[in-house]
Amino acid sequence: MTEAKKETVTTETVKQILKILRKNPALREQFLEVIKPGEYIKRDEMTELLEEIKQLRIESNQRFEAIQKQMDERFEKMDERFKAAQ
Repeated sequence: MTEAKKETVTTETVKQILKILRKNPALREQFLEVIKPGEYIKRDEMTELLEEIKQLRIESNQRFEAIQKQMDERFEKMDERFKAAQ
């Protein structure tokens, strides 16, 4: 399907949806409850949010690995002291 055809189909679909919503107040209310301006996230905002989550996960993993390394070193020192005391 060509881009022009897609745009025509999309435009016609939107027109049909608007016509149905104008004729049916109950459906219009339900639709507005689901789709209210400002209450849904845009695709670019979602992409940005997912990237931030990914970066937070990377940073958390790095912090965890650093803490784990410190704990391993502390346990090794304690183990050495314990063995030396025997």
